[in-house]
Amino acid sequence: MNVFFPTARPDSPPVHRIRVRCISGPWSDGSAPCVRYLDIPPEASLYDLHEAIQDAVSFDGDRPFHFFLAEDPADESDREIVPGAAAASDHPPDCLEECAVYEDAPALEHMPSRGDRVLHYLSTTPDGPWIFEISRTGETARPVPGLQYPGLVEELSEGPDPCQYGWPLD
Repeated sequence: MNVFFPTARPDSPPVHRIRVRCISGPWSDGSAPCVRYLDIPPEASLYDLHEAIQDAVSFDGDRPFHFFLAEDPADESDREIVPGAAAASDHPPDCLEECAVYEDAPALEHMPSRGDRVLHYLSTTPDGPWIFEISRTGETARPVPGLQYPGLVEELSEGPDPCQYGWPLD
């Protein structure tokens, strides 16, 4: 669901700025940071956030994904699959059809504002997962007429897009 604001009105809800940082992936050596900032409306779902992240890093969106909370994302035993996915199965979604559970899960409600556990997004590839850390910046703004939300704040982006499949022409 992309929310389109054709005209800014005084009663338009503010959009919330979040930070998405690539923390690991099969073709990442950590030398080039990939940080993206997204503005999302309060009613955006986790599925909307998935689509916005995929667009922000130029991934194709054709792979299963899931969200999880963890203090240490490298410790798989520490991962708590975000509620919604766990209700559908006892494992993270392993096909795109199972990922539909995120369509009704409000994104902002699953982003802890404090604490040790952080929301993460995992996108699979045949060679391993890409993991992104998601956090609130605390910033809000009025939506800009004519822009779609959730949307990338390009001027704040850092680093190149990761190569989803490790190919130079990704």
